[in-house]
This record gives sequence, C-alpha cells and structure tokens, in this order.
Amino acid sequence: MSFDLGVWAIPQSISDAQAMRIYEELCEENAASVRDDPGVQRFAQALLEQFPALEDLADEQIEDSPWSVSPWVTGSHVIISTVWSRSSEVTQFVLGLTGQYGLVCFDPQDAVVVHRPSTPA
Repeated sequence: MSFDLGVWAIPQSISDAQAMRIYEELCEENAASVRDDPGVQRFAQALLEQFPALEDLADEQIEDSPWSVSPWVTGSHVIISTVWSRSSEVTQFVLGLTGQYGLVCFDPQDAVVVHRPSTPA
C-alpha cells in the first residue's frame, strides 16, 4: 500500500472536489484539465534530486528509497507514490516545493488540496 500525492499547475483557485476529478483524470492518463508548466519540471527536478527515482538507484539503495514506484513526471503533472513509513517526510518536502513553484498538491487519501496556490490578482 502506498501514500499518493498529485502535483500540477492550474491558473485558478480549485476546490477539493475539482482537484479529485483532475487527479482521477490524470491517473487515467487524461491531462486535458491541466497545462504544461515550467514550474512542474523544476519541481520534478528538485524532487528527484532529493529522492532519486528507483531506476536511478543501485540495487542495494532501493530499500532506502521512499518510493513505492518512481514518480510519474510529465510536463503538466507529477503523480507520487511513497511507502507509508516515509510519507510524512516526502509530503513535507513536496509541500515546500509546491509552495516555491506555485503548484497544487492534492492528497487523494483524504480528498483534500494540501497546497492551494493563491489566485494572482
């Protein structure tokens, strides 16, 4: 069992219900509701510098990784699956990055947006 998060850019405010719909679409490989954003790529790069993808690790390093599976990175979104024992650590790191890059972070376990960027004035 894993702990999952979704991260993406969206130009307007978003409700928890809207975020759940988008997350479900993204998991079904439908990215029509989100757009490519350079912040997503910078987020993914920083995330994978801190916690390398499983395929970039030596066999003896895999046990120390927080990933259930490597993050799924596209130009518009990142889907993250961590092992439960490392979920708090990874979530705190992810929230720092989403705040830095102005991205949405959605927790599908609780069906809530845990970082909701403010709408530009």
